[in-house]
Amino acid sequence: MKGFDLLGQLLATLKTGEAQGEFRLALEPRPAGRAIARPVALGRVLSETESGEEGTAKLGFTVYIPQGAGPETAEEFLDSLIAQIKSAAEPVEVERGTIGQDKLTGLLFGECRFLFQWGAGGQAPGQRLPITIGDWQARVTSWKLGINPTGDSFTAIGEELPFWIEPRAEYLLELKGLTGGPPEAGQENMEVVLPGQGGRLLGCRWKSFSSEGTAVLVGKGFAPAAPERRNDSGEPGQSGGAEQRD
Repeated sequence: MKGFDLLGQLLATLKTGEAQGEFRLALEPRPAGRAIARPVALGRVLSETESGEEGTAKLGFTVYIPQGAGPETAEEFLDSLIAQIKSAAEPVEVERGTIGQDKLTGLLFGECRFLFQWGAGGQAPGQRLPITIGDWQARVTSWKLGINPTGDSFTAIGEELPFWIEPRAEYLLELKGLTGGPPEAGQENMEVVLPGQGGRLLGCRWKSFSSEGTAVLVGKGFAPAAPERRNDSGEPGQSGGAEQRD
């Protein structure tokens, strides 16, 4: 099921990305007719292998361009799709086809394929989440926020439990799969905008950072994200969300 899970994650990422189009599962081999108002990308799982903890999945996308749009529009949309998928999930191989014309609909179309690998030969496929650290835009595969009490405490003679604890703590943010380049050393009092609806970590500084993409930041305060807005019909508004990951 890893291939279908990854495809679902990628389609969700593409819907909120820079490429302006419609992204959905390829339940049909092509759009219904010629009347599409914007580019359409249909994604499917082409093949999947699994042996123990190792495996591969090959995903394919076919893009269709509205009638009247030229080959340049098709090339641009296909390139944007490929760039977003490479950024979000890091395939080990990418194949890009040429732009052609579908005989049944007359629409211009293009195809691309992505090979993902996990286990001993590669990292488990997954969506990379955007995170802002100060003025640095980066991405992570997972994050975890914890609290470390740092206040003083006072214990009476002969007692084990303190009778007074100073209400002070620091926040520890653990990041994995951090990409975007090494951070600038010595930065203090930064604000970290966590992925999705994770909120903001305030007054941050770096505690550790490794070349493998594992890092820890220490923060002085935390501000939760604003509640999700809903329209008059009760449906969610534009603000999105992502769960905190372990």
